[in-house]
Amino acid sequence: MSRNLRFNPPPVVLTGALRWVLFRAYGPVGSDVDNGVDPREAVRVATSLGLSPRIATRQPRRLLERELDDHAQATLRLEHGRAVALELQRDRALVVLRDIAQRIEVPLVLLKGMALRESAIVAAGSRLIGDVDVLVPDERAWDLHHALTSNGFERNALPENEFHLPRVAHSGLGAIEIHRILLGVRSRHRTSVTFSTLEKGGHLEPVESVGRPVWRTADPVLAAHILVHGLVQHGNDPTEYSMAQMFSDLIDMGFGHPTSPALVEEAYPWVQDEIRRTEILALNQLCRLLRQGAFEGRTELSSPTAEESILRHCLATRFDPRYVDSLRLRWLQPRLSDRNRFVQLTDVFRRSLFPQQEQLDAHYGKPTHAVGNLGRRLIHPFATAARVLRSAVIHIGRRR
Repeated sequence: MSRNLRFNPPPVVLTGALRWVLFRAYGPVGSDVDNGVDPREAVRVATSLGLSPRIATRQPRRLLERELDDHAQATLRLEHGRAVALELQRDRALVVLRDIAQRIEVPLVLLKGMALRESAIVAAGSRLIGDVDVLVPDERAWDLHHALTSNGFERNALPENEFHLPRVAHSGLGAIEIHRILLGVRSRHRTSVTFSTLEKGGHLEPVESVGRPVWRTADPVLAAHILVHGLVQHGNDPTEYSMAQMFSDLIDMGFGHPTSPALVEEAYPWVQDEIRRTEILALNQLCRLLRQGAFEGRTELSSPTAEESILRHCLATRFDPRYVDSLRLRWLQPRLSDRNRFVQLTDVFRRSLFPQQEQLDAHYGKPTHAVGNLGRRLIHPFATAARVLRSAVIHIGRRR
């Protein structure tokens, strides 16, 4: 693999369904596309990539009625309805969060999906928003956390980590995640930005649709966070996040547009510790190609270019189980962090072989007996080693 490429995915066959999804999700709205596509397979692929709500929102209804059968249309409408329902739930959660934060005088910075939606950067109902992510002053993070758990939210069993507190969730409002830092977004080497950093630097903008004390980051910082979250933090962990969502968010922010070089150059200094300039330029080029519908006439992706490598990785992590298995080796590498290399490697060893009780329960389920819990702890290192060996065999087989 070239040192300039983050990912080394296999060639990907561009089926008719995949071409349809890429064109309808990103390409020119309303333009003609190959009609010889299995409509149900196309919607299945779109749903797997998390793009069904986007397609349902941006394409004319009559066009979709012409290209899809009744079953496929119903599935697409169902996915769109789910996105709308999640949005409404997140809106209610945000109102409750805002009122609690206002009462205890804690300012909030909306992140990721909610920042994009409340700024009208993404169309309503076009994006699945899993939870409400907010950045708050580090010294007030636990104050807000305690206030939420005192008002009907329940704390997640998993412990806090380097960049956010344990997630809290409400049966009717969904989950809220309180961040202390924007991990990997940095104004100084190995020091992720905080609320204070952004406030003092003038990188926060009020969210008028919600009211005080709610802010969002300026566009270059918002784009930088999307890049780090999608490319670095979750790039090798496809179970939690589809990279196709990153493409959507970046395109909605302007990537791939003739005016995008300004945003690309402004975002790069915030992520240069983690992402090379060539990678951001490749992403911008990929967004340009997706906007143009340039992949509609292709039958395979096998080019060694950086932009195509990123797209192949995105698709292979959804549709190639062997490739996903081969990535497990990378899941054991040090994670995105501000900590030094020795501390990161120590953490890899600890969480891989001797996880905390909450992590063990999340992986295997809660034990019914103390003996069973001891057995899991004894077996876990060997099970981890077996998974690593399996991934290594698949990885070596792919390279031959």
